[in-house]
Amino acid sequence: MSLVITSTANPRIKAVAALSQPRERRLSGLCTIEGHDEVRLARDSGSAIREVYLCPDLMRASDLVFSETLRAAGVDLVEVSEAVMTKMAYREHPDAWLAVAESPDTDLATFSARLRLRQAQSAARTGKQVDERPRTLLVLDSVEKPGNIGAVLRSADAAGIDGIIASNCRTDMGNPNVVRASKATVFTIPVAECSPDEALGWITHEGITLYAASPEGSITHWEIDFSRPGGTAVAFGAEREGLGDFWLTQAAARVSIPMEGVVNSLNIAQSATLVAYEALRQYLSSAKEPAS
Repeated sequence: MSLVITSTANPRIKAVAALSQPRERRLSGLCTIEGHDEVRLARDSGSAIREVYLCPDLMRASDLVFSETLRAAGVDLVEVSEAVMTKMAYREHPDAWLAVAESPDTDLATFSARLRLRQAQSAARTGKQVDERPRTLLVLDSVEKPGNIGAVLRSADAAGIDGIIASNCRTDMGNPNVVRASKATVFTIPVAECSPDEALGWITHEGITLYAASPEGSITHWEIDFSRPGGTAVAFGAEREGLGDFWLTQAAARVSIPMEGVVNSLNIAQSATLVAYEALRQYLSSAKEPAS
């Protein structure tokens, strides 16, 4: 039988609510995941989920199957009142589900291994060879808005991007808004947090061709050749400042996205999505071409 907590003053509930703060996430190495679909995706991706809180008053009938699956797997399930769920949740209108999990692994030292694992999982899912598609990565430099980072992660996962490098990141990947906006894909796509020097060093060592997104680009995003054997990385800067000289001077070329309206830029999530799907379009087009 599940533990039931109805008091918002319960120490366990206070500890979960405190994970909304960066310091608590950093000290504990834990974060929260809100929502049925997000909790399921994180668990299916192999994330280390410590405990799951569910609110029967907010549950849908279809949620019962997943709760029984978790219970059968030995997951620590705790039933809470709606008031308790509201106290723990970061969302204004909470879902019936909230999990406490280990924060995403963003260590650059394990990044290559996690990229290989993602490629192997993709190959198993699609039936294609592991090395059939050259690596494609996105670099996010000095981006501070968690919602934008999460949106990039969600689009990148959908388009089959292999990984994300967060250079000089202004927030952590366990931030509730990152988890929420990414639809929990922060747990499925490899992410590395590091300094710009470390990021560039890794890219150079791996033989990956680097491009820099800039309104003053010399080529358009559809002119990038994503079929390069070593792989391709495209760097994006924060909305206000854009990419600095560090990335602009190291790139093989500066890349722009054509625009016909009065604005001269898109936000980083929109720009990254267009680039990610251009990479996917090129790969799918090449896969349809008959062998010579």
